[in-house]
Amino acid sequence: MTAQLHCPIRGPLRASAKSADGLTPSEEARRIEAIQFLLKRKYPASHFKVEATIKRFGRGGRNSFRADLAVLDVPLANIAPKNVDQLLEHAVLLGEVKRDHADAEYAKETQVQPMLDFAHSDDAIALYWDDLGGRVYWREKKGRKRVDRDAPAPALPPFGAKPRVKPLTFADITPTESLLHAFRRIEDILHAAAIDPEARYGIMLQLLLAKLYDEHAHEARPSTSLTLQDFKALGMRPTNATTAVNRVLARAVAHYGKFLPRRVASKLPISGDTLLEAMEVLAPIKIIASSQEVIQTFYMHFATHLYKWDLAQFFTPITVCDFMASVLAPQFGEHIKDPACGSADFLVSAFRLGVQVDPNYAQCVWGADNSQNAVQVAVLNMLLNGDGKTNLALEDSLEKVDRDEGKFEMLICNPPFGTKITETRKPVLQKYDLGFEWQPDKDGVMQKTATPPDEAAGRHSVS
Repeated sequence: MTAQLHCPIRGPLRASAKSADGLTPSEEARRIEAIQFLLKRKYPASHFKVEATIKRFGRGGRNSFRADLAVLDVPLANIAPKNVDQLLEHAVLLGEVKRDHADAEYAKETQVQPMLDFAHSDDAIALYWDDLGGRVYWREKKGRKRVDRDAPAPALPPFGAKPRVKPLTFADITPTESLLHAFRRIEDILHAAAIDPEARYGIMLQLLLAKLYDEHAHEARPSTSLTLQDFKALGMRPTNATTAVNRVLARAVAHYGKFLPRRVASKLPISGDTLLEAMEVLAPIKIIASSQEVIQTFYMHFATHLYKWDLAQFFTPITVCDFMASVLAPQFGEHIKDPACGSADFLVSAFRLGVQVDPNYAQCVWGADNSQNAVQVAVLNMLLNGDGKTNLALEDSLEKVDRDEGKFEMLICNPPFGTKITETRKPVLQKYDLGFEWQPDKDGVMQKTATPPDEAAGRHSVS
C-alpha cells in the first residue's frame, strides 16, 4: 500500500507501508507537518537535510544514529555529503518524528536528548513531532550548569534566534487530527495517578469544559494569553496552576452547567502535579477548530464511557449531513430547525456553514427531540463543535407544529426510521391532513374526508 504525499522540500512522495528510511506513511505525513511548521517560522528550505545521520558507531561506522530532519545555519549544498561532523557543526535544529504521542516519553529519553548531546552548538534545538503536534527541547546555562528545557512548539523561535518559553495564545494553539488520542493520553496520566476508572471520564469532562470555555473567551482576542497553559513549561507551581484551572472551570460550569445531563463539580479532584502533566498534553490543542469528523470520533467514545449511552443509534454520517446543509446553504439571519434532531449532526453542519456568514449564527440554529438522551447528546455535540448555547429543547415537534409554523426559513431532518412509527393521539392527528381518511372522488382524485382523527387513529403515520 502506498500513499501520495507532497513534501515542500522533496516534492511528491510515494510512501509505502514502510519507506527506505523506516518511516510509515503516517510518520512521513507527520514529518511533512513538522517541515511546514519550520518553513512558516522562516527556516530556509535550502538549509534542510531530511534523514540526517548524526552519529556513526560500531562495525567501522556501519551502524548509525539518525535524525528525521536537520536544519543547518548554512545551505545544505555547503556541507560535504556524509560528513557527519561537518553537519553537526552547522546544525541548529534536529528533529524526531513519531506516529503517535504514546511514544513521546520514550523518544525524549532515547532520541531527543541524545540529539542535543551530539550537537556541537550549545544553542542547538531539538524538535519532537507526533500526531498531537510538536514540542521543542533545548538547554540553557544557569551559572556553571546546563539546564534542560522544553515547551510546546510555539516556543520555537524564528530561524537564528534562541527559544524562550512564552504563554500560549489562541493564535498559537492548533487543532489535532485526533482528540481521542489526546484524551487517551490524559486518561493514561490519570491512571498513573491512581485515579479510579469511574472517576477519570468525569475529570476529563471538567478539563474539556474548562478548555472550551477558555478558547471561546479568547477567540476574539487571539493574541492575548490563554488562561490554560502548559504550566510546567512556564515553571508555575502546581498549587498556582490548580488555582488557575479551577477558576476557569468554575466559570465554565456556570456557563455550560444548565445544558449538561448531570451536575459537574467546579473543582478538580486531582493533585497539582497530575494537572501539570495533563495540561502539557491539552494546552497546545485547539478544540473548537477541530473538524466535525474528529469531534464525532472523539465524542462517540467519550460520551459512551461518560454517560453509558449507546450513541450508534443517534449519529448520521457526516458526509450526508454536510451535503444536505450545503444544499440549503444557510445565509445571514436565516433560521434553521431540525424537529427531530437526535445528536444534532445536521445542525452542526448547518452551524459550521452559517458562522462563515454570521459569527453569531448559533442564535439561528434550533433543534428539538422527544428523547431526553437525544437532547443531551445533541447539547454536548453542539458544545464540542463550538456552540454551547444553541436552542435545543426536549419537546415533541408534532405537538408544537402550530407554534412553529412560519417561524423558520429552513427545516432539515432525517426521514423517520423503522416501520412501526405510528401516531395515535387525537390532538396531534387533527393538526395534519394525513391524520384524516382520504378517499378518491368520482374523477379518481384523492380528497380528505371528514372522518374524525380518533377514527383514523392507528391507520396513519404522521412524521
